[in-house]
Amino acid sequence: GRPPYRHATLGPDDAAFWAFSWDEMAALDLPATVDHALHVANATRASFVGHSQGTTLAMAGLAENATLADLVDVAVLLAPVAILDEGAFGNLTGLVGAADWLCARLPETCDMSIWDAVHAAAPVLCAWPLGYAACLEALCDIAGCKAKNNYNETVLVRDIFGHSYFAGTSWRNVDHFAQMERPDATALRRYDFGTAALNEAYYGRPTPPAYDLARFANRVAAFYGTGDRLVPEANARSTLALLSNAAFLEPATPVDGYGHGDFIWSLDAGTILFPQVAALLDRGVKS
Repeated sequence: GRPPYRHATLGPDDAAFWAFSWDEMAALDLPATVDHALHVANATRASFVGHSQGTTLAMAGLAENATLADLVDVAVLLAPVAILDEGAFGNLTGLVGAADWLCARLPETCDMSIWDAVHAAAPVLCAWPLGYAACLEALCDIAGCKAKNNYNETVLVRDIFGHSYFAGTSWRNVDHFAQMERPDATALRRYDFGTAALNEAYYGRPTPPAYDLARFANRVAAFYGTGDRLVPEANARSTLALLSNAAFLEPATPVDGYGHGDFIWSLDAGTILFPQVAALLDRGVKS
């Protein structure tokens, strides 16, 4: 979703280039990534650590693809996402609606143009002192954070706000997460194309099918943050309950005060979280 754009036949000016959500990531990107890692490491099996959307890919991909599941010894899920209460992602439904209105009035490069603007503006706005305070305040308000001094300011501005956060993606993918914002959600479903006719054409049925997460049978460990505003504890537990046949190495672990980004950005993750993850990976491979 950001330069360099690499596709055998399509470029970012083609609407079809952006016709994907995490469905395609789970079905295509995840197996390709695991195969590449195994090739580079000259290994036959892999371990998986995923955060946020990465956990969604793991749950969907390992449940649907038995060949892929056989290659993964253990999956560690940080802030697992499958079930969301309405508004848990900051009411993405409203955001997608506004984007749809905007994109209808822009060229077909809307997907690329929006993210390019974000990537250009964010590091500038967040670099000066008042801007940094405002960016940090927004991050903590939206995603939750354990403490505002639990980040490296230089890294946060240069590498996160300026590069990896707001990573480019398609609006279909954002829309897919918005579709998960349903208070009556009880399953992880494929992308809803919006009408019975479109779903019928794509899926052969008027509504998008659910992933059968009972088929996820890998060894797994999970962590969730008690301060996570994007995926609150109740959502994380509802998500993990769908993995009824997974082999949990131990009960899901709450991380005190952690917000959504703390799992990968906080200064203390290296002492209070990553050693636990490494130990679980070791147990999963040896057991």
